[in-house]
Amino acid sequence: MKQTHTEVLIIGAGPTGLMLANMLHTYGINFRIIDKKQGPSRYSKALGIHPRAMEIMELAGLSAPFLKHGFLAKHAQLYSNNKPLFRINFSLLNRDTDYSFLNIISTGNRTYFRKSFATKKGRKR
Repeated sequence: MKQTHTEVLIIGAGPTGLMLANMLHTYGINFRIIDKKQGPSRYSKALGIHPRAMEIMELAGLSAPFLKHGFLAKHAQLYSNNKPLFRINFSLLNRDTDYSFLNIISTGNRTYFRKSFATKKGRKR
């Protein structure tokens, strides 16, 4: 078995693991990602990217492609049996941010970002 030097081992290639990998890449730190799954899930586990997460992405220099390819939802209307339940205005929830919306990324774009960010630096296994 070949041995390699890795400064940081990331367990899990989900959103948190990939964000950490990108932050480490920004600072030039060698890392390795391992995950028990062979590939990404076929099922969505999140509706969108929240304002605070967008702020962290901005600090890491990652927000631009998400802003370019995302649907920036200022509000949402929820229904049950074709009847409106309630409407939520995201822009009223976070007035102290430049990201007062929910950023919804399509499945195709999520796949692109996952592959792009996972292969920036380090190794995924």
